[in-house]
Amino acid sequence: MFGSMLFVCLVLSSGTMSVEWQNAKELSPEFTLQWSYQGDVIEMEITARTVGWVGVGFGVGKTMAKADFIIGGVRNGVPYVWDCHAQYNGPPTIDEEQNVDITSARENSTHTSIIVRRSLAVDDIFDRNIATGDMIILWAFGNSDKEIEWQSSDYHGANKGAVEAELLGNRENSMTKDTRTTITMSTPAVAKSASPNLIGSIEQKSTLPYTATLDEDTHLKLSWNFDDTTITLQIVAPTTGWIGLGFGSTVSMNGADIIMMGVKNDGAYVLDCNSDRNGVPNIDEEQNIEVVAGWENGTHTGVTIHRKRLTCNNDDMDLQRPSTYRVLWSYGEEDLEVDSLSSRYYHHRNRGGRSLQLIYPVEFKASGGKIGSESQTDLRGGDALVPAIETYYSCQYVKLTEAYETIYATALEPLITKGNERNVHHMLIYTCDIDVTEFQLQIDHQCIGSFQDGCNNLLGGWAVGSRGIRYPKNSEYRLGGLDHPQYARIEMHYDNPGKNEILDNSGMRLSFVREKPRVLSSNFEISTATIWIPPGATRYRIGGYCAEECISKGMEKAGVSEVEVFGVFFHSHLAGRSMRLRHFRNGIELQAMARDEYYDFDYQETQYFEEPITLRDGDSLTVECYYATENRKNVTIGGQPSTSEMCIAFIMHYPPLEMSHCGSRANIDDPKVFLQLAAGLNISLEPSDFLRVANEMSQDSRNAMGIFVRTVLDDIEWTDEKRKFAQDFTDNVTIHSTCMSHGELLTPFRDGFVLPRADDYMKDQPICTETR
Repeated sequence: MFGSMLFVCLVLSSGTMSVEWQNAKELSPEFTLQWSYQGDVIEMEITARTVGWVGVGFGVGKTMAKADFIIGGVRNGVPYVWDCHAQYNGPPTIDEEQNVDITSARENSTHTSIIVRRSLAVDDIFDRNIATGDMIILWAFGNSDKEIEWQSSDYHGANKGAVEAELLGNRENSMTKDTRTTITMSTPAVAKSASPNLIGSIEQKSTLPYTATLDEDTHLKLSWNFDDTTITLQIVAPTTGWIGLGFGSTVSMNGADIIMMGVKNDGAYVLDCNSDRNGVPNIDEEQNIEVVAGWENGTHTGVTIHRKRLTCNNDDMDLQRPSTYRVLWSYGEEDLEVDSLSSRYYHHRNRGGRSLQLIYPVEFKASGGKIGSESQTDLRGGDALVPAIETYYSCQYVKLTEAYETIYATALEPLITKGNERNVHHMLIYTCDIDVTEFQLQIDHQCIGSFQDGCNNLLGGWAVGSRGIRYPKNSEYRLGGLDHPQYARIEMHYDNPGKNEILDNSGMRLSFVREKPRVLSSNFEISTATIWIPPGATRYRIGGYCAEECISKGMEKAGVSEVEVFGVFFHSHLAGRSMRLRHFRNGIELQAMARDEYYDFDYQETQYFEEPITLRDGDSLTVECYYATENRKNVTIGGQPSTSEMCIAFIMHYPPLEMSHCGSRANIDDPKVFLQLAAGLNISLEPSDFLRVANEMSQDSRNAMGIFVRTVLDDIEWTDEKRKFAQDFTDNVTIHSTCMSHGELLTPFRDGFVLPRADDYMKDQPICTETR
């Protein structure tokens, strides 16, 4: 596979040590690169005639610009290595994420040799993947070892070059026997230091399992892990001064829980703080943060801390529940005096915030990653031409499997067309109970409520911020074979505020196995068809009801008496602020299945439960959504545009219910209900106008609320009193329930329901006997 095997001898003063390499190349009379690779890992020995630093790089051209570098050596008997990159022909920059390990090193009075390893493919924008075919290999060495910061004495001078070589594949890179390198070392090999703070290196890649980039420009990263009581956090920032990390309900400092930390000569420090304004934070009277580790080099600082998820302190944010949290970050150029804070430490523009799900986030591999025996296929339609309008929904049909083939879906992850990241807002994949013709496949068409096309069973979806979905092991989603779907409809929601024509080919990557799982998974949707929110509202409540009759019928048809819910995906639009899924049994409310107290339209992630929650025959569910419309002038109604609203919860469960949709709609098209609402809002209508509007609403009951808003409500001058009446009306109006399976009604329409009252909401049992 690799051509002839190269046998390289390194002659030590104590004898001869033989190291077998698959390939080698003399890049210059003074510089040799030898390497082997197996699986997805490459190991390289870099040897140069120097007692200073040595380095190799992988470039886009034969200059340093945009190249990926590995630089290392032996300093005072201790090996070191940097994973670096260069944006231009000048001093390289140390990567924030270190993806290179040094396994051994040796040095004598004339030569330095280091052995390093890295993955062939690395998910880091500053690392170039090593692939088959010719690559440009850059090499250099210096006369002295690297210090913590780059010095002018580090300059390589003429000790540099670039060659083309194939690192992988069948081409021979071996040297002949006559040109093999024989190096005489007068000192033994130096083993890799066990210290995490190698001289001049950033601490190796975090072992904490969850990682998120807080700032794309500086690649500032947060890593974390948690158990039942404690959360451990590690932040790495491009500074040698202080770092700030905060948790809040918004990305503003006002009201946030803030942690200030850094590394000084005497070690790492941390301050537990809070902020009641956008300014200098206050140091908490009670310090609930503990330092685990800290390190610093010439460019970056990293600190690892932990705290209890629930401290029972009013100054600390509760991190107990799965939810979306606003994570704030900042950093400054100098270290803090730990006994006081002042405006001297101002962060200037080095600040920001983003939403994250910290507790039970998705453990999801990056694109192209597979687990175990999984296979993958990409679900994409043809090119969709998004017209020059603000909101567009595109639908396309795709083939999942052949008729004879049965597969079991394990995961879905997004494939977003490069350059369209800001326009693709969400995708839903519905499996079809019908056969789709070849003519229909991959043809883009606008879809608006295409409920009757026979594709109504949700396989999964994605929205901005999500990494995709994964079904629990041994409980996958069946596709193909007799009586199971072979086709699907991909529904795409595009946000196009610039109103430009866009060509898009986004889709989803489906991971699957062929082995039949222990149990099958599925999804159903709970929503409301009646949404109207007055302008100027700060926390307006809308709900959708899934009646016990629907859940019972779905279980009866599936032949089960209970199912296990393992995850919930909430969805609303720009006015959405928080959401919850309420759970009732025998008329008694249980603990909420899920909630998102700080919902973010631009960060929508599935909530996976630590343990599944049982949904039983006769239970009922309510999805409850809260909205804020302080900056709007007109009534907001339900609809597909992002400026309209939705209130949806997708319920992931096993074994499958025979139900795809469950929800409710207010009886606003009833003339008596319409008249009651008009009277409560002091709307004066002539009898002829009343009859005209009522008739129009009754003829189009699905769009009754939109008709009422357009013809009546948009002319109202809203007051707090009218908003309160509107909320009371919404809470108490009668509704009718509906549920569907495979595009058909599961039960007859039922009238006379009223949503469970919000003030009857089941509160969590208090964990803290007192707060401080």
